[in-house]
Amino acid sequence: LGPRWQRLVDRFTLLEEENDFEKRGELAGDSRPAMLSKWIQYGRLTQSKTMPTTLDASNLAAFKCAYRTWYNGLQPNWREKEGEDWKHWGLLDIRGVNGMLSVVTCLYWWGMVVSEQAQSDFDKWERAAEDVSWVMEKM
Repeated sequence: LGPRWQRLVDRFTLLEEENDFEKRGELAGDSRPAMLSKWIQYGRLTQSKTMPTTLDASNLAAFKCAYRTWYNGLQPNWREKEGEDWKHWGLLDIRGVNGMLSVVTCLYWWGMVVSEQAQSDFDKWERAAEDVSWVMEKM
């Protein structure tokens, strides 16, 4: 997935390392993508007969919409304003298996689909990955 993906994974690893890889809370799940909810329900398996571990390209539009709704809903209100203090991350400041790992996983699924599609689709994914990297850097 390229250098932006590597940067995101590196940022995620540093964020979790700073918290000694301990669980701290749980990201809100009321609007998260259904595939993510199912993945969590099945214990975050990498392979399962009942749980697909890759996103089907035919479901990409619905997945992106669900991801954006969920991710945007986790954002603190100050992100809508310029010049605000970015020290308080609220609903996003969750670590461990129930935290930013879920956001990173969604980006992985999305990225694997668009890496084989038109450059404009990949560019949109890169912007989303860059935003998540920035968030984790500022946490």
